[in-house]
Amino acid sequence: MRKSVLRSLGLLGRDAIAPALRILADPAESWFMKRNLLGFVGENGGPTHAGPVAALAAHSHPRVREAALESLYALDPDRAEPILLQALHDDDEAVTRKAVSILMRHGSASSGFLAFLREALM
Repeated sequence: MRKSVLRSLGLLGRDAIAPALRILADPAESWFMKRNLLGFVGENGGPTHAGPVAALAAHSHPRVREAALESLYALDPDRAEPILLQALHDDDEAVTRKAVSILMRHGSASSGFLAFLREALM
């Protein structure tokens, strides 16, 4: 069911971004709804949508933080990099792994990322 709803949203494309952003901003909305919508926004949005997504990189639920990192990088890689570097020190290991994965996948040569890798290897 979830996949078909997200596919339907994908057909609406940019027309569904504004309602999705309103849901993402709603503190009463479930973490799993936010996680799912972050993927949609990342695939269909643009750099102007990065602000609300960046805010969710600090969400209380780690799965939302992971999805926010992926979505944010897709929307605006330059804005994402400092947030990804912060996520390298997240309390949740899966969030840290997600940040490492994104930075590796996109060939980051950031001094902060290289220092993190050096420390991890010691």
